[in-house]
Amino acid sequence: MGTEIIISEDLSYGTLLGASPGASVSPEVMLRCIEKMIPELIETEEAQKKLSEIFITTNLKELMNDPNVYRKAKSISNKLLKI
Repeated sequence: MGTEIIISEDLSYGTLLGASPGASVSPEVMLRCIEKMIPELIETEEAQKKLSEIFITTNLKELMNDPNVYRKAKSISNKLLKI
């Protein structure tokens, strides 16, 4: 059970293996996969803008350690999910 990133040593191939309950973290895990394999894809200004629309933060330590960031993320999620 869980989600794993598998990436070849030469970074030419990567995949995301997931199963519930790991499926709930798949978007974040895939973002980490892209960061490792093709960082130039998400380093552009356009990509950073889009990521900020999707994720309140891409910094997991900030999300885990800053209660205000966590509360804001939870509030946004609850609103989108209508709960």
